Amino acid sequence: IGITSLILGVAFLILYTFQYLGPAAKLLIGAAVAVALIGAGRWMERSDALRWYGRGLIGGGWALLYFTAYAAHHVPAVRVIDSALVDSALLLAVAAGAVSHSLTYRSQTITAMALLLGFITISISPVTYFTFGASALLIATLAWIVAKMRWDGVFLYGVIASYAAHLFWINEQIQRSLIVAVRVATAAEAQFWLTASFSALYWVAYNVVLWILTGQRELQRNRLLTATLINAGAFVYLVLSGMDVVYRDWRAGFLLTTGVAYWLSSHLMSRRDSALSTAHLLLGLALMSLAIPLKLTDRWVSFLWMAETVLLAWIGLRYNRWPYRLFTMGLAVALAGRLFSFDFWTSQPIVVLGHAVPWRALIGWLTSAAFGLIACWYR
Repeated sequence: IGITSLILGVAFLILYTFQYLGPAAKLLIGAAVAVALIGAGRWMERSDALRWYGRGLIGGGWALLYFTAYAAHHVPAVRVIDSALVDSALLLAVAAGAVSHSLTYRSQTITAMALLLGFITISISPVTYFTFGASALLIATLAWIVAKMRWDGVFLYGVIASYAAHLFWINEQIQRSLIVAVRVATAAEAQFWLTASFSALYWVAYNVVLWILTGQRELQRNRLLTATLINAGAFVYLVLSGMDVVYRDWRAGFLLTTGVAYWLSSHLMSRRDSALSTAHLLLGLALMSLAIPLKLTDRWVSFLWMAETVLLAWIGLRYNRWPYRLFTMGLAVALAGRLFSFDFWTSQPIVVLGHAVPWRALIGWLTSAAFGLIACWYR
């Protein structure tokens, strides 16, 4: 709490305008405090009693140094570097220094503090595509360190921290920012694509890390499974909530595409980690099933869910795949709830081969046939 308060205090000092402090002076203050924190942390790290505190100071110092370099170009009030390319090289150098320090001490504390405070500090200023680039560098740093050091705890921490920073800070800044109200898109569309860019960055990077890590121990496997669920849920929520404003017709296609991606990755991952493979399979089937009611009318939803239930039950039994059977049971319960709450109360007829048949009678016979067929297969 203390190091977070200090880093945010210096970050706001850099952001805000003061009568007697110019841009260069504020950036020098930020850099000086960052270097002092790193130096004090290295000195405290030598003592066993103060090692944990020292590593917290080192992580905070690197985060502040990263923000200072970021503000030198991105924040108009203190801009002293006009070239985005030059500032990107400076950010890369700071990130490399933080990585080197983390690997030298092999400290998860330094890594976690530096990355978390890095996300927070760059998200308290107006968000643009340069912010996206700076975040991409932080995400790449996190992914590389976690994959090299096999730090599944830091990985889970990073997944939670990055999505939390986006939900509580970056998303709000995107809505407030005078976004690239551009020639090819409206402000709302530009805001959506910026949000989608951040979400896709997190989702792709974290899935790559999941491919590299494998859960050998129970604790490690549980961490990776938790990270998988958080990554999938937060990604789908962020993109769908943005589409709801400007691209409502794309929502079903997005869920279907994401579901297929998870379904394919589950088969490719099956030889590396069965637990993660099962999680990806269930996520893929769930997303593909949820795409149906976003695209089709009420009657078609019940019909296609019923057909899907029969198909998945057959696959699960034919190839002895219990995840398919497990999902089939869940989908059957959801289908039954839908039938009893909607379809069986609909008396409007539907034309079948030139004859008007009450919908509830037709869906009732189809339900009996489908579940009867599944029961025969199980027997």
